[in-house]
Amino acid sequence: MEFSLDEIKNLLDAFEKRDMHKMQLKHGEFELVLERTASRNEIISTTPVMEQMAASHASTYQLPAHFPNADKSGQTSDAPQEDPNAKYVTSPMVGTFYGAPAPGESAYITIGDSVNEGDVVCIIEAMKVMNEVKATESGVLKEVLIDDGHPIEFGTKIFKIG
Repeated sequence: MEFSLDEIKNLLDAFEKRDMHKMQLKHGEFELVLERTASRNEIISTTPVMEQMAASHASTYQLPAHFPNADKSGQTSDAPQEDPNAKYVTSPMVGTFYGAPAPGESAYITIGDSVNEGDVVCIIEAMKVMNEVKATESGVLKEVLIDDGHPIEFGTKIFKIG
């Protein structure tokens, strides 16, 4: 079976109209393969995917209240005041705070415990890696400022030591 030039043109028109990506026709020794490649307009993107995702979610996501830059409206006036004499253990990285070495185990430190500089006080999970955080100050643990399992930023105050 042979195809005429008009039949081949009709196949090309059908390929174009139906927006096909690939078509293969084989009959005997005759073989016709049509494959569409992306046009320039289809492959050029000026905005990286992560920026597009961030922009699409920007208006719907609100940071949790424990983030330092979160909106503080709605907080009551009885919120704890900063103690100028207190020392703090702060987060050395961005991640998720865990006060115990594993779920169901007791916390590294609890309120009233003595803490020495260099003692492991918590874990921060970052990129599926559990990172031990060590105390940068010695004293007695006065307050745990972050809830277990919550995300934290670099420099977030985790523990208040007096």
